[in-house]
Amino acid sequence: MVLSVVSLGAQTREVTGFTAENSVFVKDFGAIPDDGQSDTEQITKAIRHAHANNKKYVVLEKGIYNLKGNNGKAPTIYVKGVENLKLIGQVTDNGQPATTLEVNLPLTNEEGVKFSRHIDWRGSKNIGLENIVFDLNPRFSTSGKVVAVDQVDKRVEVEIFEGMSHFEGMKCFSANAWDLKTRTLLHQDALTINMKESYFDNLWHRVERPGKVVYAIKNMPFYDKLKVGDGMSWHYAARTTSGISILFDDCEGLTLNNLHIYNSITLSIKTYDTRDITIRKVSIMPEGNSLAVGPRDGIHLSNSRGVLTVDSLYVKGVRWDPFVSRVNFVTIDEIVDANTIVSLYTAAGKAETMFQIGDQVTFWCGDRPVKRALSGVKILDSRGKKRHSLQFEEPLPAEAKKGTLISPPTWDKATITNSVFEDNFGTAIVWENENCVMENNVFRNNAYHAIGFGTTSLNTGAFGENIVVRNNHFVSNGWINKYSGIYGGAITTFEHHRAFSNEPYNTKILIEGNTFEDMRFNEEMGAIGIKNAQDVTIRNNIYRNIKNKVLIDKASTKNIMNED
Repeated sequence: MVLSVVSLGAQTREVTGFTAENSVFVKDFGAIPDDGQSDTEQITKAIRHAHANNKKYVVLEKGIYNLKGNNGKAPTIYVKGVENLKLIGQVTDNGQPATTLEVNLPLTNEEGVKFSRHIDWRGSKNIGLENIVFDLNPRFSTSGKVVAVDQVDKRVEVEIFEGMSHFEGMKCFSANAWDLKTRTLLHQDALTINMKESYFDNLWHRVERPGKVVYAIKNMPFYDKLKVGDGMSWHYAARTTSGISILFDDCEGLTLNNLHIYNSITLSIKTYDTRDITIRKVSIMPEGNSLAVGPRDGIHLSNSRGVLTVDSLYVKGVRWDPFVSRVNFVTIDEIVDANTIVSLYTAAGKAETMFQIGDQVTFWCGDRPVKRALSGVKILDSRGKKRHSLQFEEPLPAEAKKGTLISPPTWDKATITNSVFEDNFGTAIVWENENCVMENNVFRNNAYHAIGFGTTSLNTGAFGENIVVRNNHFVSNGWINKYSGIYGGAITTFEHHRAFSNEPYNTKILIEGNTFEDMRFNEEMGAIGIKNAQDVTIRNNIYRNIKNKVLIDKASTKNIMNED
């Protein structure tokens, strides 16, 4: 095979160390942009060739590469066991990504969606994606304008915007209402949240309107929440587990730089068991006439550790939480002796990487969380469940017993800076980890809390510890209180897990120098709401048009210093 030699001009100026000698070009393996043919196999071959020959870059040209999944195969680019390799595209004159990876699948409701990721990357080290747009054509969502509402017939008609996908018999998942003048979320509940399963049997049907594309749906409980002129978005396959756009599993040294994601079937980016992650200039946002991107999280990091750097991230129009970092809780199944336990867990994660000798494991018991260093780890024959024998350098905490929850370490250091989260129907940042600085970010018009620390659901955790929230701008967040009781629309600490009640396990949190604006939605919500926490300092923040500045639940907190 004769490999290409290219002139390196402005389009690749952002890639440090790029040369023809250390790169592989996908066109040499038959991947040609803009020809409408599937490039999945050809790009995968180029990546394998680069790894086998110690190349640093796999280079995509400007244009659209189609991922079709021909002959019944999945469209996914699957990579495993490579090192020191980046998949890079081109940029426009102003530095925006000019290369697109586009998944092409026939439109269908969730029952018909096959495994449909753009990229599935596993067991690899020092890897990355750069200068790429990720999209679907057709997109698995649509947007339009409400043109008729019949309160008696419980019927809604929507004119689909030009260029938006649609098909007879669409389901209506994760629907939201929008202000079309500002293209921002309307301050109301999600149109399809907490609905009975039977409602999803109602389908959209085409209505004949000359020169227009109009669909109608009946008997959905949102007919009385919409008015003519509102915008509306919805998705087709929100509950499938196969529609994650980009997945990384058991990787180390991951860099995502200058990426755009316009549409996702479910989550946009997810990582499992991945160490050291850098996310720079990543945008998850609607494009063209779209109002929304996806029906699930924007970025979800699970059981990660090491160093996290997030800078200049932009997320708009996701139905759930834009940015989530969690670690799995693990249950003590048996106390063997003063220093040894057997653990049991069923959540996703690799038994081989979850616990490692030297780890500081957190025990969630007593008045405050306690850490113990691991001196021995053994994976046991689990018969389908994941179990470890864990030996610690020091005796177990006195309060530890069968059923106590523990968790492995997470980030040694994490920073989230210069990022924007707006018009998302969720909590902008769900942070259930430790050691994070959140600084110089903007949170605007997110339906739930802008930042949430603490457990949110079963089998996930843990709590926020050693956190700094500084110099951020919070505008009009939290018009819906996701939970009952006292919470913050901008920043909240909380506990929402059946294993806990009033424990103050969110610890060592500093909230200073932030600006809070336009949050006067209900009596329960403050700009800041503190529950289930201790050692929290609040100072030097600015409040404008705020109903409640700081609300503190005395029953579940201690040592809260509020200087505002």
